[in-house]
Amino acid sequence: MTTMHKVIDGTTLEGGGGLVRAAITYSSLLNTPVRLHSIRANRPNVQGLQRGHSTAIGAMTYFTAASVEGNQPYSRDLQFTPHAGTAVIDSQPPNELEVAVEGSASIFLIAVLPYLLFSRLAAASFRLTPTFDGIEEIHLKIHAGMLVLNAPSAYYMRQVFIPTLDRIGITQQHLRFTSECQQGWYNEGSNPINLPGKLVALVKPLSDPIRGFVFGSRGEVRKIQVTAHAPIRALPTFRRILKAEVKEAILTDKYEVEIGFDFIEGIPENQYHLLLTATTASPVSYLGYELIYPQNKRFPESIKGDEEGIATYLARACIRGLWKELRTGNSVDEHMEDILTIYQTMAVGFSSTIAKDHHMQVEEFSEEHIALGSDGELYDVDTSSIHQETSWWIAKHMAGIDLEEKIIDGRVRPGCFGVSIGEKMSPEQEMP
Repeated sequence: MTTMHKVIDGTTLEGGGGLVRAAITYSSLLNTPVRLHSIRANRPNVQGLQRGHSTAIGAMTYFTAASVEGNQPYSRDLQFTPHAGTAVIDSQPPNELEVAVEGSASIFLIAVLPYLLFSRLAAASFRLTPTFDGIEEIHLKIHAGMLVLNAPSAYYMRQVFIPTLDRIGITQQHLRFTSECQQGWYNEGSNPINLPGKLVALVKPLSDPIRGFVFGSRGEVRKIQVTAHAPIRALPTFRRILKAEVKEAILTDKYEVEIGFDFIEGIPENQYHLLLTATTASPVSYLGYELIYPQNKRFPESIKGDEEGIATYLARACIRGLWKELRTGNSVDEHMEDILTIYQTMAVGFSSTIAKDHHMQVEEFSEEHIALGSDGELYDVDTSSIHQETSWWIAKHMAGIDLEEKIIDGRVRPGCFGVSIGEKMSPEQEMP
């Protein structure tokens, strides 16, 4: 391990928690100390580490027997030296971890999962003691929000995240959720709520490296799944409006598209959630788009307190959001593109998840639907993000990985050659 700390300015680019989480993950896997300063110092309200960030860093400290300075809420400076001592053994068995997180269960899992999966391979590559040597499976129980603003829901994780990981060789043998999932909500904004749920994941560390992966263009849409949460009083309204809006948007009379609906009673009296996912064929791929109301400032004031208005706006905004994801022609959505960056950097060979400047018609969607027509921009909720730029910046800074472009199947595909974590494959195997 190098004794020199990589130094990161916490206000770089997006300057949020994702920068911190990625830095700690690379530090742990590559056995490279890191020091972050000015953490979230450019945020308008609460700056420094949030409690959820601190909990994730604490878990990584436990996993890697790290030496840490500055890991407390609101700290703007953090020094993390992985594998500095002997792994801590407390009252919990080393193959079990139970944590309570203020924030999103999914974000916590996304933060710690790469280390849990790749730690055994990292030990072989970077001369560190495997934290989970001899442990067949890690039992991770997370008490946190399952439905949280700007975070993938547990339903997205089941419907999109897990099956997409399967595409790169991380199968449900290595990651699966138990049936212990419990609904939970969290928001720190103008409508604060903290009702922890539970997510239980079983993780089996990888024994073999993952090959470089190149995702082709998405295929035809075969299924649309609708998952909705609403207070019990509003469920009939949501069921009626969502079914009407989705069936109007999807041309099932012309294309063989299955539509599934799952309406769930929400615990809070004033919180609503809607997730639309698409499954495509050849290649089989999974894309999603979801929103929570009223946790986004871009919802119109006119729908406040109006159950029909809320249901209608959520339906149209999510239809438009999923349509825009499908229009890119890529076989991953924006969330998964960002999440998969670190998996590309760990792979053997070249990996890419998207094609550049690639657009496709979404023939299965009716452009006569109000959300897709000339006034469709009324239902644009999300603003532009620089998360992807931040992900590649931290990959370059921590792992020396360059974002580069290759022409594959006639399309320009941005991606990278990974650090080949684990044992090297043969040159023939390295080609995606």
